[in-house]
Amino acid sequence: MPPDCAAGETGAVKRDDAIANALADPGRLCPVLAMGVMIRGRELKARLHEQEHVVKAPPRFLQRLYDWCDGSRSLADIRALAQAPGYGESFCRFVDALLDAGLLVDAARSLIEASQVARYPSWTGQAAPPETWRQLIAGPMAETPAWPATARALPEPLDSPLLRLVEQRQSAIAFGDAPVSAAQLGAMLQAMYGANAEGTHRAVASAGGFYPLHITLCLMKAMDDRPPGVYRVHYARAKVGLERIDAPDGFLPRAFMQPLRLQGAAFALVVSCDLQPGSLKYRNRFFQYAFTEAGAVMNNAALACVEVGLGLRTLGGFDEDMLSRMLALDGRTPLIASVGGSLPGADARPRRSVRASWSLGLPSRSFNAASACVRGADGAWGNPCWGRDQDPKLALDKAIAEAVERSAYRQRGACMEAPAHALDRPWLHPDRFVAYSPAQHRQAGFPFARFDENEPRLWTECRHAITGEPVLVLADLVFHRNSFDPDYAARLVTHASSSGCASHRSREQAVSAAVCELIERDAFSRHWLAQRAGVAVALKTLPAKIAALAADLAGRHVQVQVQRLDASWMPVWFVWMQSEQAGFTTVAAASGFGPEAALESAFFEAHTAALVRLASRQPTGIAARAVRTPRDHADLYAQRRYFRRADALCSNEPQVDFGTAVAGWCPSFEALRAGLAAHGRDIVVADLSLPDAPTTWDGTPIVTVRALAPGLVPLGFGAGRMPLGMGAERVAGGEFPHPFP
Repeated sequence: MPPDCAAGETGAVKRDDAIANALADPGRLCPVLAMGVMIRGRELKARLHEQEHVVKAPPRFLQRLYDWCDGSRSLADIRALAQAPGYGESFCRFVDALLDAGLLVDAARSLIEASQVARYPSWTGQAAPPETWRQLIAGPMAETPAWPATARALPEPLDSPLLRLVEQRQSAIAFGDAPVSAAQLGAMLQAMYGANAEGTHRAVASAGGFYPLHITLCLMKAMDDRPPGVYRVHYARAKVGLERIDAPDGFLPRAFMQPLRLQGAAFALVVSCDLQPGSLKYRNRFFQYAFTEAGAVMNNAALACVEVGLGLRTLGGFDEDMLSRMLALDGRTPLIASVGGSLPGADARPRRSVRASWSLGLPSRSFNAASACVRGADGAWGNPCWGRDQDPKLALDKAIAEAVERSAYRQRGACMEAPAHALDRPWLHPDRFVAYSPAQHRQAGFPFARFDENEPRLWTECRHAITGEPVLVLADLVFHRNSFDPDYAARLVTHASSSGCASHRSREQAVSAAVCELIERDAFSRHWLAQRAGVAVALKTLPAKIAALAADLAGRHVQVQVQRLDASWMPVWFVWMQSEQAGFTTVAAASGFGPEAALESAFFEAHTAALVRLASRQPTGIAARAVRTPRDHADLYAQRRYFRRADALCSNEPQVDFGTAVAGWCPSFEALRAGLAAHGRDIVVADLSLPDAPTTWDGTPIVTVRALAPGLVPLGFGAGRMPLGMGAERVAGGEFPHPFP
């Protein structure tokens, strides 16, 4: 080891020892209670970081704890006071134990300790309604506050390179594909926290000259000869060095509240600080000094990015603990972060806006749950949609795809209007896809009209999935009712739902997923109308991951059953979960070309819903006759009055093992398509892809389709809206609103 390196390491050890000794010095450390407490008799009760702590001690100890540990006396002073009769070493050990537990803290760092309530996710306080805080957003051009009449404008500022950079600075909302060079990155890092050539000063001021900040760079794209990874930034006189460090593998956006802010970025920057050493001089004030310095550093980065042609966006919403683990921050507190990259080119294609976040309410660490919503063509945000996977990137992609799917069928595509008899192209009768019984049509208030070939109707082009030939299909079957004008919407033959819609990375994948969903819904509809369970599968024979989750639910008093349903075209998994204790039933179904993957899809959906019900326990209070939406169906079965109405789908017959249940499973979409063609069956597909479709995390535009299958029973949502004219077996109870969400 070179002598200068050895000397540097020796100096660092001495510095660390000096800090540790000062922090623990009983003559300096002044204990104070970390939060408000309740003292009653022999018991002290406190709530710290979402956990309640109960301390039992002699009443005189608790009284002196309150009197002496107020932040004005040092630990040495308290130990001296404790020498009075009745206290002694027992009281001193009592104080030491409370310091170790975090119930007493160093008064010089009490603000740092109190800042824990602001860590992500924050569990204290409640935000004002959006309509309140939206009024507080001034906007970039607002005069804040409005000038009083006595205010006088200063002369026009002198032109300068700095002001020109300031005028151009803005937060990047998207990034381009061009690589970031080492020269660009080096200039930005030097501007952030670098020192001049003489070593007399650095790029920002620092309280007391401590310069306590550390900058960590996460390369998300390769830069020149440096691969993606985590790098520690080092500074010398007018020089910047990067040291690649070992850090746990992880999907960095998982640590940020709004992960899509990082999409397409080439790098992320995190400014962190060990807040303890500075508190030895400035006590609690150092907390503010650290953030002041970090803000100055990040502002320098933003201006430097303008100069070197990069985009940058500052981010404050992150999970401190997760970010610290991912970047190996070694106990330092992350203060501020940003993401950057090249600027989008002039030919960059605009994309539909998407908002995404991570679910915080599910009590599980075995998977990631993301939510996403898409801004519609009218500017309104859609409802949140969910995605779940062990891989956070896949969970995010699933949530985005689901949100795109829900948005796409609400945007009506090209249509032609004509009576069916006047069409000069092949068309399909809507009754082949959805048919209601004559009794339903006779009901007062039934919302759907009978199809009349002589009435002008809107038609949209689909294609046969097997032959590729075009065919016209009634637009009522394809697009959401709100996409039609009010007069036409009042005479729809049905309300199209998202059943049979799918969004994916390619058209082939989207069509496959859409067809599987049609098969899944057909199987469930037939079993529900007939009030008949499927073939139950022994839980202990399921794949280990599923069996473990089922066992965990059993420990939470949730009964689980997995079944294979009879289906028209291929097998379907059905998952039924019920909690007698909590009073809910939740179900899910899935079909697919890999039996284990399809089972995971159904089980995870029901499992997530069950965890949400267990966590919330909120009464839903909806009557059966008022059910209209998929959410209503789920909420109906979260009530004690109704949750047992799904018991008909719980099998009491002998169970089979998993191997028997998957026998004869369809291996691929190609095999299904070939089988359908051999039996003269077909599927028609409508392309619903948005022209400005959002992308998956890696930038692949999302494709959306709707599949329609003649003869399959669609799943109806709303009381009395199951299509009872499809010829499916029906018994008493089958007309009651189903539990499928």
